Amino acid sequence: MSEIKDFVLHLRLNYNFLILSAPFFLGALYLPKISSFTHFIFLFALIYIFLFGGANAYNSYFDKDEGPIGGLEHPPTMKKWMYFMAWIMQITGLILSFFAQSIFSILFIFSIILFWIYSSPNFRFKGKPILSFIVIGIGTVFNTVLMGYLAAGGIILSTELLIGAVGATLIILGMYPFSQTYQINEDKKRGDTTFAVKYGINGIKRNYQFLFLLGVLLLSYSFLFNKTLAIIIFIIGLSAYLFIWQIIKTISGDRSEYKKVMRTKYIAGLAFTLAMILLLIL
Repeated sequence: MSEIKDFVLHLRLNYNFLILSAPFFLGALYLPKISSFTHFIFLFALIYIFLFGGANAYNSYFDKDEGPIGGLEHPPTMKKWMYFMAWIMQITGLILSFFAQSIFSILFIFSIILFWIYSSPNFRFKGKPILSFIVIGIGTVFNTVLMGYLAAGGIILSTELLIGAVGATLIILGMYPFSQTYQINEDKKRGDTTFAVKYGINGIKRNYQFLFLLGVLLLSYSFLFNKTLAIIIFIIGLSAYLFIWQIIKTISGDRSEYKKVMRTKYIAGLAFTLAMILLLIL
């Protein structure tokens, strides 16, 4: 039972639900209404439990971290069976995704492939700063916005949706490298040249200043078909940008700052998610 509990911890569902949920709900904002709430939540579970959860466990198996990782301060030791279970979860999610449109399943399997080349020793895109950005940006955010749109009943991928997906991707990528600041030493030991390893804490801060703000502008622009919504999203995004900067500008990259970094990401992710849900309700 203890090993099962350890495996569940490595799914990092708290991280998935509280930090990464916003892109999925964002996709639904490009439709007048959600066609089937039950269907929408079912597909949400497939992504955030089976796809992201399985990918997190798969990544943990190869990382073998002893120090804190995103959403898990004290990661337990991974066992061989957990590697296979991580794959089983992702494949199960893919099979169940066939209840949705075919394009949803295509995006689902595309994300599985991206997460595989991100973590697998055969490719290990995680250890390459630019390639890791591409994988995380597309697999975690861009695809998820599109899948949220499709899950809500969307059919045609509009230009506004694609621009918004790019904007959301840039916002998340602005925050992404901060999860690497407390893993620099372990990444160096594995030979992973992550963004934090290559560009340091100052490069991470500059990345945030540029990508996050550009993402807010693109996301707001994508909602010009509803000017009120565009203004609200711009105000929320700009406020988040300024608030988060007040915290992360003080980060030095020390491992002891794990809780500060995670607290900031939880606040930002949860606020973004709640804002999307509130706008959907309204």
